[in-house]
Amino acid sequence: PTEIGNLKKLGFYNAARTLYRGPLTGASFPSDLVDLFWIELDFNAFNSAIPLNIGLLPNLTSFFIQDCSIDGSLEYLRTAPKISTNWVDINPGLAGTLPTFLGSLTTLGKIQNCAYLVNFFAYIYS
Repeated sequence: PTEIGNLKKLGFYNAARTLYRGPLTGASFPSDLVDLFWIELDFNAFNSAIPLNIGLLPNLTSFFIQDCSIDGSLEYLRTAPKISTNWVDINPGLAGTLPTFLGSLTTLGKIQNCAYLVNFFAYIYS
């Protein structure tokens, strides 16, 4: 829901298993949510890409969106300055190779996506 963007002091948002359906939009998480550090949206049905706005949240450290029928790529991470944990597994619509810019994300400690990790390890060992 776009009303989330009106909660300017929001720091922790957990909407896992809430049966949300429909596209996830950038209006839900505008970059002026400066206190938001945790987003957990696991096990919903968004059937859309992860909006680039997620990466513009200045204090986001943890993002969980497992099994949400997400498609697209991990491009939103390119601009995520403090992200340390990113779990996007069980989203077969995420495609492509592991982005090279992940190496420049010095705060990223955990990324969980089996499809990307297979490509990652294939690259390391080739």
